[in-house]
Amino acid sequence: MSKSVRSAIVLEKQIDKWQVVINIEGIAPVIQIIQNGRLLKTTPSVLKKNPAFKMIKAERDKLKKQIRRIRNLLESMMSSGEIIPSKDLHNLTRIPVARVLLENLVGINENQEIGLINAANMRLIDDQSNYSIGESVRIAHAYDLFQKEVIPYWQQLVVEREMVQPFKQVFRELYLITPAEKVEERASERFAGHVIRSKVAYRLFETRGWETNSNGAFKDGLGGQYSAMWKFSNIHHYFSENETVTSGKMYFGVMVNGNMLQVPLCDISPIVFSEVMRDADLVISAARTEEVLEEVPISPSIERLQHRATVARYLATRLDITNLRFEGNFVHVPGKLASYRIHLSHGGVYLDTGPHICITSAGVISGKGQKLYLPFADEDEMITEIISKILLLHNDEKITDNSICEQIRQCLDAVHEES
Repeated sequence: MSKSVRSAIVLEKQIDKWQVVINIEGIAPVIQIIQNGRLLKTTPSVLKKNPAFKMIKAERDKLKKQIRRIRNLLESMMSSGEIIPSKDLHNLTRIPVARVLLENLVGINENQEIGLINAANMRLIDDQSNYSIGESVRIAHAYDLFQKEVIPYWQQLVVEREMVQPFKQVFRELYLITPAEKVEERASERFAGHVIRSKVAYRLFETRGWETNSNGAFKDGLGGQYSAMWKFSNIHHYFSENETVTSGKMYFGVMVNGNMLQVPLCDISPIVFSEVMRDADLVISAARTEEVLEEVPISPSIERLQHRATVARYLATRLDITNLRFEGNFVHVPGKLASYRIHLSHGGVYLDTGPHICITSAGVISGKGQKLYLPFADEDEMITEIISKILLLHNDEKITDNSICEQIRQCLDAVHEES
């Protein structure tokens, strides 16, 4: 289905006749066994009992935790726009897994020059340029790439090289201030008016560094100086006391003597604004309780739908599927037997000019045990499902699932009868 994603060896040990290595694939440490130059599919039972091999497994487990910590640190640095002195960067790259993660990220130096972070030479590189990191570097945010009008370039480069970024960077959802928010000046109502499950929201806030109280949720230290306050109603004593709460306006400001002095939205760092809105979008998407229409969830934000369309377009092209059409909330997929459309919000499949076709996610994602390549390590089940369905429907003449084949046939018969 795809070429193998590149990997990096961080540990290598000879145990009897076997060469045992730990590769970092994406952000996952994977043990590989090599015998006589051949990669083994399974671990020999004798090797499993070897104390040295058990130590390798323990090292892999430690690496998993280390990768998770460093990944979260690097994403936090990007989200806050933190400047990394070259000395600190050099020290960080002495950690093997940190070096692997950094070399899959795009950096920006003091001269606003952009490139992949090359830890060995302390430079920023891509297919066209090569820049010195200089005195310091930042992990580039999607807004930096947007400002320089190079988002498509970097998205294409990452996919072509089959890179797996440790988190969404070049494919990160970007939230820009809207005209309505510029008029409002001091508050955003973008995610106001949603009834959400308080306990789910509380857990999400907690994992993303927000605190909650009887007024809502707030986050300090944004960009080193800003705070965000998201008002919620239906709160009495504490956030999760009632089953649901209703989202209200979002404010930004700076803390003065323990009080937040509101700041106009246009004065907030665009990176800080985008990251706060991204958090809010995640909370609304995961915790909302609104009634659904025909058992189909309410559509995600425009930014989230655009993100799915962009990722789907690049990955489909990588799979040599170039004749897709993206319109509104749908991606239109031409097959051999019929044409289809897939909803980017919930992954529902429809005949292009007809009814819904029931294709479950389990039936297309598992395939033959192969995982679809994604250009980032973040879990994104809906993107995986959409890409899997695009691949399935584009080759609809090869579908062997009798249920799906029968549905397609019935839908085509119904369309022909109507015409």
